[in-house]
Amino acid sequence: MPFMNVASARRRSKSGGGGQTGDGNGMFPIIGVADWNSPRTSATINSLRNRQLGINPSRQTQPFSVQLDGNDGLFIAYPKIYGLAAFKEQTRSGSAPPYTYTDSFDITMDGANGDPIGGPYGPREVDVVVDGVTIPMYVYVNDWPGIGLFHFRML
Repeated sequence: MPFMNVASARRRSKSGGGGQTGDGNGMFPIIGVADWNSPRTSATINSLRNRQLGINPSRQTQPFSVQLDGNDGLFIAYPKIYGLAAFKEQTRSGSAPPYTYTDSFDITMDGANGDPIGGPYGPREVDVVVDGVTIPMYVYVNDWPGIGLFHFRML
């Protein structure tokens, strides 16, 4: 259970089932875990473990906590309609929920092209098919597999 934030799962159930492409106001990012070496394709995005939807970026952002063990990589498919995403590492305060999250520093997600040191950098453009609809997305992957527990927020 790498993800510890389930707000998006509750939102999806309120939207009437799939809710994969949004709530009438746009599309949601798709977030999940796969082997870091998996191909950056629509099939990988649709088969992510612990898959959940992020909040529509035009309305708000939310913190996520993820545990990446072994060869696990964090994959984020971000609708191109919103432009490029940015990510902030978060510092979590509090000993029990509800936790408080504070932006810490910018983080890169340069693993989508397989070489976070030598580049190319940034996301990979992938057409992701969701519920029969093709959605142009930027696919981000964290820089290194198995980095343990970390907290982040999409902007």
